[in-house]
Amino acid sequence: AYEAQARAVDLDTVLEATGISRAQLERVAAMIAESERTVACWAMGLTQHRHAVAMISEITNVLLLRGMMGKPGAGVCPVRGHSNVQGDR
Repeated sequence: AYEAQARAVDLDTVLEATGISRAQLERVAAMIAESERTVACWAMGLTQHRHAVAMISEITNVLLLRGMMGKPGAGVCPVRGHSNVQGDR
């Protein structure tokens, strides 16, 4: 189901919305596909974006599909700003 959803995405729409070239998109895809360990980091700009839940879900889905969770040197890394911003440090 996830693969079918991904294949249904129109790449021209993605390229227009992101402002990157097809070559850049293909390079990033190759980097993710070839990586043995991937860490995805993001900060408040993504966390507070109006589509934050959907974007972070997709980032996490890609990492899960690539086996990049629960593995040294791989996973998610939300950067939350200065110390104690969440009250737990």
